[in-house]
Amino acid sequence: MSEGTKTLHREPAAPAEPPRPDASTSSAQPKHYRWGFLSASLVILGLMVLGEAVGRQSESARRMLADADSMDWRGWSSLIVGGLFLVCSLGLAVLQWRAVRHFFLSIKVGTSMVAIATVGVMAGVLVPQIDGFEDPEMRVTSENYEEQYKAFAYAEAYFLYHVTHLYGFGGPIEEAKQPPGGWEGLSQRLEEFGRKYGREEQKNREKEMHAAFANRAKMPYISGGKALQEVETEDGTEFQEVYVKGFVNEHEDFLRAFFDVSTTLNLNRAYKSYWFKSLMVLIAVAVGLNFLRMPVRKMFTIEKAGFAVVHLGILVMLIGGGISNHYTDRGILHLDLREAPKNTYWRHYDRSKLSKMPFWVGLDLFDRQDWRQIQVLYRGADFQSRPPEYTLWPGRKIELDYREDENGQLKPRVVLEVLGLYDHARQGEMKIREARPGESGEGPVAELLVPDVAAIMQAQAEGRRPETMEAFHRTAYLAPEHPGAALLYGPDWTYRLKGLFTDEESSIEELFPQEDRIGTLSLQMKTAGDVQAHRVPIRLGQVVDAPGGFQIEAVEATANYQQDQKTGGEIRDARPLAQQPPFAPGVWLNITPPGGGEVERRLVLEHVDAVTHGKQQDYDYPELVVDFEWEYWQSAGPPRYVLHWGPNREPVLIDEAGDRNAVIDGEVLPMSADVLPIRVRDIYRDSKFESQVQFLESRVGEDGFDASFYSDDAPGLELKISIDKGPDGVVEEVRKLAATPGGLVNVYRAPDDTFDILFYENDRTMPFEWRSVLSIYEEDPSGAWTVFSGKTGRPIGALTEQQAQTFERRFGRDAVSLNDDRDGDGERDWAGPLRLVDRGSERDREIRVNDYFTHGGFRFFQTNAIPEIPTYSGIGVVYDPGIEPVLFGMYTIILGTVIAYIVRPIVQSRRERRKAA
Repeated sequence: MSEGTKTLHREPAAPAEPPRPDASTSSAQPKHYRWGFLSASLVILGLMVLGEAVGRQSESARRMLADADSMDWRGWSSLIVGGLFLVCSLGLAVLQWRAVRHFFLSIKVGTSMVAIATVGVMAGVLVPQIDGFEDPEMRVTSENYEEQYKAFAYAEAYFLYHVTHLYGFGGPIEEAKQPPGGWEGLSQRLEEFGRKYGREEQKNREKEMHAAFANRAKMPYISGGKALQEVETEDGTEFQEVYVKGFVNEHEDFLRAFFDVSTTLNLNRAYKSYWFKSLMVLIAVAVGLNFLRMPVRKMFTIEKAGFAVVHLGILVMLIGGGISNHYTDRGILHLDLREAPKNTYWRHYDRSKLSKMPFWVGLDLFDRQDWRQIQVLYRGADFQSRPPEYTLWPGRKIELDYREDENGQLKPRVVLEVLGLYDHARQGEMKIREARPGESGEGPVAELLVPDVAAIMQAQAEGRRPETMEAFHRTAYLAPEHPGAALLYGPDWTYRLKGLFTDEESSIEELFPQEDRIGTLSLQMKTAGDVQAHRVPIRLGQVVDAPGGFQIEAVEATANYQQDQKTGGEIRDARPLAQQPPFAPGVWLNITPPGGGEVERRLVLEHVDAVTHGKQQDYDYPELVVDFEWEYWQSAGPPRYVLHWGPNREPVLIDEAGDRNAVIDGEVLPMSADVLPIRVRDIYRDSKFESQVQFLESRVGEDGFDASFYSDDAPGLELKISIDKGPDGVVEEVRKLAATPGGLVNVYRAPDDTFDILFYENDRTMPFEWRSVLSIYEEDPSGAWTVFSGKTGRPIGALTEQQAQTFERRFGRDAVSLNDDRDGDGERDWAGPLRLVDRGSERDREIRVNDYFTHGGFRFFQTNAIPEIPTYSGIGVVYDPGIEPVLFGMYTIILGTVIAYIVRPIVQSRRERRKAA
């Protein structure tokens, strides 16, 4: 090792002197013990054990002192003995300072420390850490022992299984990885799927299924179960399912003992253990003494500068790490656009551990950007499942509907190419007319004027009373042949209106089924050979068969699921199911495994994809994937109406009693008196749209703040569609689409009516990005209660002295949401004894997943979003005063390394050349 990077020092041996018989023995120089690797390691390990013991006793001491009134003589005596031990240990270290210094300056001691630290870090990686180990208060207790052990045993068994079966050697036989019926039948289904929906989707499905079958084959060897093996019988070798105990069950005694030892030695919370902290302290002392042994004048020489800077960086980084380990606190702050600011967060994501900040944090803005996707919906296709979803990006090509050409070669009949993808698009005025003879139309459409309930509520909040309701109507389209536009229902859930376009007569039973279906389950189990999910209608109380031998019963349902941010549980809608608006439908299922067994109760929500949100693995039976679609027409709900017209049939409105009323352009639909008036603008048999979709640029300010991210603009798509018509050549068309549900510009209909393309934002998966803009509030020294706007968070007034006293008695000195909208912006305002702190522009206060906002030593970042609560923003909170020292130390180490290995050789080389010259 070069002199410039030497970190530890061995004192040179004194030259030998001839013996002097007349010399006094009392004047001889004391000799230091020569440390070896073994002796040094034993002392270091002993000090680590001592540090662990002292640390645990200090925890007991803190608990006893916190409850000093109930402490007896045993507690006080243990505290006194512990204190005397620490005093004596410190005194011994002072008296033997020369020996202590020699110990820490020994090169073998330093090497042993580094080796033991390496083993300690490896233990923290290879030994599964307990859940929530970052919480310094988290321990394995009698209450959570089994839960922690099961997670530990499975993780260790999974790791050891793969270590002993590298690259699959010695693992399950290949026959065990086969799907039911073999790959031949499955390959045929995959081929049919690939021809229709593209080779890329076929390859993705095939990879998923190979992984699923391989995982199914090896899981019995990890956690126990039936495994396919070769068995010798009278008729020869046969494949049979044989029960195997699995690694977890076969080695339960070993795993449980290993877990107990790991818990006793704190190996399963290594980085929070006292032995690890003690080791870091020993390393810091060794580095510090090596740094200080050098005279200051030598630190500034080129020969020693790298040595000094590296040691200084290591020392600062270790000190920063100690500060972080002792003082760091992290958690989550739950904010909502509809609520007042908060100063209380969940420490370590535990709702039972609340911590208060010395200020309040408010949520000014929040929005999420979802993945832009399309679905290709083939008319008359026999695939009884949800079609694939294609994620879009500029330049992507999607080849579909493969067919054989004249040479017998498979070629795609349809090719889609993404020419452009835009964050903001607006739909211009929609002009609809009847398609001319020979012109390809968009199908039947009814253009209606429906009440704009949101605008009406806004006007009421602002105190405006319109003379006529016409000012609060919006245009809606009822298109029986358009995906997602065949049914309308009011946001106030007072009616359901369905479009039907045919000349044929239908009975009342056909128009208004009385099954009371709550929805459709989409069931898939890749290990059962499912290329696509199976769709099964479901009613409350009904039991249906699922893939893999499972049985599913729908036991409960809600149309308006709401989640409580404080408890994580459900806020029950007390209204009957028929009166609940379908804002967030969900169903509770009882899932029974094959052959009986423990029943899993699972909540499945329509707007949440459990797989992409990472929830699927937490279920009792994660191999069974279940999605849910609410039945908006056949479920219990408000009155139903059918708007029926056809190519040669005049429009009529049919109610559930069977009454038929003529529909006249410009007139109000004859519906119940409880329904706000819906006026008919026009009805078309084969419509032609003339709508301008305009793509907008993002409105980014000079400081980089993108205000348009928080707008309600729909994303836009410029799509090139190429359709091969054989002898007639290839027809190409470029279409501009906007993801505005119900606006008709989110759907492309093929001219030959063979398929539709639906463009949308997929809010069922994890968002592509989400952002928040925060505001900071501090307690007002004057004590005055200020009223703040619920929309902007800015002061708009004040409470009277009597009101302030009432609020303070009821809520304390905290921010409180009000029940009124004083500034008429449509949002409830809030009040508190607070003042707004100026923390700069919105860009300065904007956070993302990896973009922090800091205040008062706290760091805030975007960490969570709940699909069921679109106004909710989960804010990560970190208080870590050691970050800056750690970063300074890291950069200093880099600088010292550059000086030692780059700068020093260059300078010394130049000096030698000048000296030689």
